[in-house]
Amino acid sequence: EDKVPAYARTQVGCAGFCVNARGEVLVVKEWRTETEGGRRTRVPSAQWKLPGGLAEPGESFLECAARETLEETGVDCEPLGVLALWHRHNVGPFDKSDIYCVVRLQPKRAPPRADDIVLDPDEISQARWYDMRAFLAEQDHPLVTTVIRELYDGGRRRTPACELVDLGVQWPNRPRYPTYFPRSTPPPPPPPL
Repeated sequence: EDKVPAYARTQVGCAGFCVNARGEVLVVKEWRTETEGGRRTRVPSAQWKLPGGLAEPGESFLECAARETLEETGVDCEPLGVLALWHRHNVGPFDKSDIYCVVRLQPKRAPPRADDIVLDPDEISQARWYDMRAFLAEQDHPLVTTVIRELYDGGRRRTPACELVDLGVQWPNRPRYPTYFPRSTPPPPPPPL
């Protein structure tokens, strides 16, 4: 019996969790299509989400999140580590499994400005820097709110409590490949007196 699947069964996607020095996270609204009376129109999605999408062949989690964030928002970022991931099954029209990673990103331009955002008009209807505490109070996206609550102390931290960092593994005479290990990040400095 041949145990090799006839097609890929798992898709890999990544989202960028990009936080600026003011404690704001970069979020987007995608376009979605509505049909009314046989007429199709594009409208902004109701919910803010993280920029992200499917990985290209040979692309690491970190590379994918940085690329997708740049493509969708124009914000160039340095990937730092993996914050969270999910593994779902029976997704979409082909009943694939889905691994989706949330990657911590840092804007390369410091401090980033609102005019750094340049939307991909085909995919994204809006993008903005959203204060993490305000996001928790005003929005209900389950993935984004859980990352803010659990890793950013409800928006009180500018860096996560922990993340998975690429320390790599390399066998003799083989190329290094990304391998992620947990690492705590230092607590934020106390506020000035």
